Parts: sequence; C-alpha cells; structure tokens
Amino acid sequence: MDSEQRRHDYLQAMGISSWLPRTALPAAKASPDWVNTFLYGDYGSEGFDDLDDAGGHENHHSAHEVVVAHQTTHQLADALQKSPPLSSGHAREQLQAGLNALTTNKPTGVKQENADNATAPQGAPSPAAELAANIEIKPRQHKEEIPTFRLAFWLFEQAIVIDSMPPQGRVGQNLDRHQRLCVNMIRAMGANAELVASPYVLPWPILVGDALSQGRTVASEAVRYKLEKVLADHPPRPIILLGESAAQMVMQREESIDDMRGMVFNYRSDAKVVISHSLTQMLQIPECKKEVWQDLQALLPLAAYVTPADDTASSLS
Repeated sequence: MDSEQRRHDYLQAMGISSWLPRTALPAAKASPDWVNTFLYGDYGSEGFDDLDDAGGHENHHSAHEVVVAHQTTHQLADALQKSPPLSSGHAREQLQAGLNALTTNKPTGVKQENADNATAPQGAPSPAAELAANIEIKPRQHKEEIPTFRLAFWLFEQAIVIDSMPPQGRVGQNLDRHQRLCVNMIRAMGANAELVASPYVLPWPILVGDALSQGRTVASEAVRYKLEKVLADHPPRPIILLGESAAQMVMQREESIDDMRGMVFNYRSDAKVVISHSLTQMLQIPECKKEVWQDLQALLPLAAYVTPADDTASSLS
C-alpha cells in the first residue's frame, strides 16, 4: 500500500494523472483489495470537501463510507452473478436494485434529492437522458474478408503469364510442372519460350493474423503493384491471365472465370489481356486445353505486339 502511494506521488510530481476505478461494474472482475482503500489526489489527504463548491459536509461521504460502499457493491454483484437460475424474480430484482443504487455515484441523502429537483426544471429531461439522446450508435465495422490465393508470374520475351496456383502444396514441385506446361503453351503460340526473368510466386495473405488489412482491395493493389514493376522494367507485352484469382486480382473484377473468358481486355493502352483456365486445371483436366487454345487465338500472332526495341534485341541475341 505504501509503495503504491509513493508511486502515484511520483507520477503526480511528473505531471502524470493516475486513474483508478471508483465503482465496481456488474459482471466485471473484482479489483484488488487495496483499490477500495486507496485514496489519491482530490480523494487523498485533502478529503472530499473540494468536490463541492457550495461547501458544507452534509452531502459528503467519508473515506470509510466509500470503502464500505465499494465492498457492498462487490458483494451484491457476486450475489447477483451466483444466484441460481431458478431463484425468485423478486429476489433478483432486489439485488439488482441495490447494485444500481450503489453504482450511480450519487449520494442518497434527502438534501441531495431536493437540490437536484431545485436545479432541474419541471418536466425537463435528466442529464443522463440528454446524454443518451446525443449518443450516436454506429454499426460494427466488419473487416473485409481476406482472400487466399497464390499467383505465379512468368515473363517471356513476347508475353507475360500470370497463373492461379493452388494455395496449398509444395511450391517447388508444383512450379516446375506448371512452368513446363506454360513454356509449351508459349512455344505453341509461335513465340520465343525462353524466360526473360526468373519466375516469381506471390502468396496471399502475406502475413498471418488480423493486425494488418489484407482484404480483397489490398490484395488486388499488391498484385497490380507487382505487375506494374514488371512492366516498368521491361517493354509492354500481352498479358495472359490463367485462373479466376489472377483474372479478378489483376483486372479488379468480381465476375467468374466463365464470364471473362473469350474476351480481350485492356490493362493499359499498350497491354492487351486474355483470360482462360489455369495451368492446374489443364494439368488435371487435359480436355480443357482445347478451350484455352481457343481463348489464346485473340492474341495471335504474338509477334504483332512486339515493339521495335524488342525486335532489335532479338536480332542481336
């Protein structure tokens, strides 16, 4: 107790105001015993006289009364919580009424009630009612649902391929299988199938937990940021989006993969986009390769999208 008093005195000397609960809240965890007897600041050695500008001691509680009131509040709260479910309603009402009377932070003398009636106009709402009327209750803000996906980026000389890979599984083994199929697809389109840069895999969510916002909007911005970095470091070229996650994140759309297939989009004025099935679906269902090949016809021939700078680089290599 002495050490706690000394700590608060030090804080007061440094200009730091301390706060301690003065009322036991129903269903709240009970405070340590020293909280009920600890007096600090305006409630300390100077007593309670400073709380009332009108002076007088009739309406003030002594420190002993405050301690007794806190102890009684704890007892009533415990009794209310521990009362059996089948106890009489009258008994519970009595316990609740006593608890409410002790937690109002208001003296229960007749003089105080007369003072309140004298200051408040007849029929005027109480301060508590006015405060409740001014409180704006806002609906709880639900966090945006965090999507789960994994996108693989392949940069070829004449095309950029972004594929929706399974969120789970070993990255190395799956990436090798997907890369072989992706290379064969670019070669079948009559383009150079050599990679310009090492493949890159973007998993989402990047971090575990809810500390940061990793919803759909942030995820789409992260994917587009990666794509913009690729386009900034290399000349623009057609973009092939394989799978629903790649199409929705890059194009910032919510349609299903079936609603976006067979159309040519513009990511930028110098970057055409075609959407089709993922490499995983082609590996699992070889029959869908025919549909993918039909979707890719909109970009053929790929050589038509190569800039003169790319032609020069190809002839020198």
